[in-house]
This record gives sequence, structure tokens and C-alpha cells, in this order.
Amino acid sequence: MEHINGKTWLGFVINIVVTAVFYGMGVMDGATIFFGVGLLLTGVGIAMLVNGYPAGGIFGAVGSAFFVPIGIICMIGCLQSRDRLRNAALTTAVASGSEEIVTRAEKASVAPDAPAASDGTSATKEAPVMMTAAEPCAEAAAAPAASESTPAPEQAPVTTAETPLAAYGFVDERMGGWLLVLLGIAAFFFGLSLNGQIMSGSVVCLVIGIIRIIQTQQRLDKHVCVLYRDRLECVVGLWTGDLVNIPYAAIREAECSDSKLRLQLASGAGTSTATVYFGRFASAVRDEARTVLRDKLRELGVLREN
Repeated sequence: MEHINGKTWLGFVINIVVTAVFYGMGVMDGATIFFGVGLLLTGVGIAMLVNGYPAGGIFGAVGSAFFVPIGIICMIGCLQSRDRLRNAALTTAVASGSEEIVTRAEKASVAPDAPAASDGTSATKEAPVMMTAAEPCAEAAAAPAASESTPAPEQAPVTTAETPLAAYGFVDERMGGWLLVLLGIAAFFFGLSLNGQIMSGSVVCLVIGIIRIIQTQQRLDKHVCVLYRDRLECVVGLWTGDLVNIPYAAIREAECSDSKLRLQLASGAGTSTATVYFGRFASAVRDEARTVLRDKLRELGVLREN
């Protein structure tokens, strides 16, 4: 249930209201049946999503298409919910697959026990080092002098596994969103002045433009891809902005083109595929991100060179 976003429920309620309005009018029986079929498909799709079946997003999107232009709200919500479910399943599967790989590597790297000596002690046991009484005194006398003449070394900044090696933000789509909003408003008034009707295209432009503006505003301080020492966190798919945790140990093969990065991942007993689209990266860092990712995957030995 937590993977179903608000747009899905809001759009579904709107679809129900539209169907009820046409049913109450009683003058368009064909339209009522048409919207009823779309509402049924949408309801089945949402029920599948609630029960954890990503394929329900396709049913919901197809059913919402019956209500275009206003049905585009529920359509986008269903597709986003589908990607969220798929990302959650991918995260779980990849985590189990990488743990299995790391466990096998640890077992393979364990050295055999050292052979025991004839007297029953370990053969690698070192003999105790004998010191004379003068040696500690000499070391103690030399310690203050060394501390006075040698300045303390400057400490380097601490780098942990959680320190990002590189991070790249989302593309700013606000300008495109505002252009769609202005186009929708212009088409709306043009339709009213021409024949007194609302053009469906104007509503589509308005809805898509507003959604793009809101989503971009929410993602201004977020990242589409973050590289760490032991893993890659990136947004997989086209409809969500959620980061998926991909350990480097789980990557079996990678293929990188100008438009996308496709990763083949170990997931349990099988494999899974994750696709990162470079079009979602900010345009100013897109080329750099593509180069950095290629170099990292080449370093890991998993990049398939074309």
C-alpha cells in the first residue's frame, strides 16, 4: 500500500466522478459503457498494485486512458506506483544476490590453519624478544627530543564508505512545464473563442505541465545518481525519483550508450536488469556522469565495450 502514490487515488476518484456524471445524465449510454469499462480496468489495476503486483500499473494506465485528458492523472500515478514496486523488489533481490557473492568470496579467501609444531605449539609463533635494561631508558630519553623537534603531522580529512565519490542531480524541467501550462491556457481560450468548447489537448498540456513543475520542485535537492566506494545508488526507470541501492558486487555486466546505462545484476538464483536513463541527469553534468560511470564499470571489469 505504501507504494501507491496520491496521484493514483486522486485520479481514480476523478474517474469515478466522471463515470457517475455521465451515468446520471442518462443521455449518452455508449459513453457510460465506455467509461465503465475504463473504470473497471483501472480498479483491477489498482487492486493488483495494492497486493504487490507491478503488472497492475499497466492495467490501471490502460483503464485511465479511457478518461483522457483528465484521466492522465491516474495514468501517471499507476505507472509511478508500478515502478516503485519494481524498484522495491529489485532492491531486495539485488541485496540477497550481493550477499551471496560476498559470502562465497569470503569463504574462498579463508586461509588454511597453520600447521602445528612437533611440541604442540603453532609453527608461526614468534620467539619472545629480549630487551636489556638500558634499552627502555634510551628510548624514553629520546622520546621527548623527538616530540619537540618534529611537528605533529596534519591530519587528512576522514573518508568513509558513506562519503560520495560523485553525485549528480535531476534535470530541471520547470521551463518545459511552464511552456506546457502556457500552451494549455492558450488552447483553452482559443477553443472557447472558436466554438465555445474546451479542447482536450489544452487539459492534457495543463495537467502534464503542472505535474512536471511540481515534481521538479520536489527533486531540486535530490540526486539521480550517487557513487560510493562500495555501491551505486541511482534512479531506475522513467516514472519515479527513488534511489535504488546497487552494490558493485551484484553487477555482473554493464552496457553503456549515449542515452542509457543497462546493468545486469545478480539477484538470488537469477539475474535482474536495471536501466538508468541519462536524460534524467542535469544537462550540465550529463557528459561527466556518463564518463565517470563508464570508468567505474570499466574498473570493475563488468563494462561491455562496443
